[in-house]
Amino acid sequence: MKKKGVGMSLVLHPSGNKGAGDPSNAAIQLKPDGTLVLLVGAVDLGQGSTTILRQFAADLMEVPIEHIFASNFADDFAPLSLGSFASRVTLIDPHAVANAAEDLKKKIREYAAEVFEAHPDDVEFLCAGTLSLLVRAGWELRCCTLSGGDLGSPSGSR
Repeated sequence: MKKKGVGMSLVLHPSGNKGAGDPSNAAIQLKPDGTLVLLVGAVDLGQGSTTILRQFAADLMEVPIEHIFASNFADDFAPLSLGSFASRVTLIDPHAVANAAEDLKKKIREYAAEVFEAHPDDVEFLCAGTLSLLVRAGWELRCCTLSGGDLGSPSGSR
């Protein structure tokens, strides 16, 4: 006699340092050529965390992944990471990358707003293969790229 039924299975995969705080930090630097350097303290043990964090940074900064260089080799200035264990890098470190991206974007907006005499809210990021800005200054739209120190000279006005 065959019996039929419905079954369910659940699993909990703990990740990170439960209950003891689990900070991670990241920093993103804008280079003169418009590329970005992502500094992380996480160690890639072959699980692909460097690629994952580069993907997050590229998405958040609205640039192609090829424009993001990730480094965890700067032992004199490596952001804090408690370690690469229990899948914590994939769960915890992208939040640090998001904070770093928002911080850099805020600084870029404030600087561009000052240069173009606009409000920081009028500065938008464009992805055209390079990190570019669209700035609304009154009725004028200005587009500029963030490479070669050209932030002060618009690449075109509309």
